[in-house]
Amino acid sequence: ALRHAPALVSLRLAGNELEAGAAQALVRGGLLGRGSSLELLDMSHNSLGDEGVSALADALRHRAAGLATLLLDRNFAGCEAAGRVAGMLKVNRRLRELRLAHNAIRHGGGEEIANALDANRGLQLLDLCCNTFLLSLTHEFSGADSKLYRRLRSPPRDDLTIHLG
Repeated sequence: ALRHAPALVSLRLAGNELEAGAAQALVRGGLLGRGSSLELLDMSHNSLGDEGVSALADALRHRAAGLATLLLDRNFAGCEAAGRVAGMLKVNRRLRELRLAHNAIRHGGGEEIANALDANRGLQLLDLCCNTFLLSLTHEFSGADSKLYRRLRSPPRDDLTIHLG
């Protein structure tokens, strides 16, 4: 059915208790592939986990999708998904807004995303608010976490805004 929706520009699936299979079905359905007109995908407030967020990131890495806004807040995504998102950010030039707030991304995942921002030239807004690596900063400043926090507070480009909470 999604292949027959060429004029679909915005798809909002937030808060529907969707799991990884839903994200994988969207990818299989061609929603993020060549020729797709989708510009906004909101899958926030679901239960996609690492598997679902990774499927979306992989699709945006390997396909020439025109998606500009991807909302994935509150999806129980962790470091595995963050690594896949980082891989996507290194090559995707079309995505302008990415929201990953309130997930379970730990220091390693935050570091991978920060490294990917050096190569990315398209992203304008990244929301990482209230992830595990940031929450640890409010309790105790470990050397690695505070260094990562400082790095994200100073984005590599003037046209990139990063929300950390």
